[in-house]
Amino acid sequence: MKTKVRGSLFASGILFLIFFSALFLGQLEFFNNHLSFYRSEINLKEAQTMRNMAQTHHLHDNQELKFNTGKVRFHEQRYEITLKNGNRYSFEPFK
Repeated sequence: MKTKVRGSLFASGILFLIFFSALFLGQLEFFNNHLSFYRSEINLKEAQTMRNMAQTHHLHDNQELKFNTGKVRFHEQRYEITLKNGNRYSFEPFK
């Protein structure tokens, strides 16, 4: 009987660990998705801010304006923004 009790306790302990490790990994994945979403939102807002600054400086065709977070180039009636992390955005001028 003792071996039967030990076996069921061992199996219960393993199932308990599997359940909580799956729960923990699920939470990690959930928060990782949130962080990547917020990171992309921050990059988009930085690019929009850089576009706004470039538009107030009245860039002409093929002129560049450099910031500490990237650079803006006005090309063919569009603002092309390249951030330091490699993300690229393209915006039309607002009126």
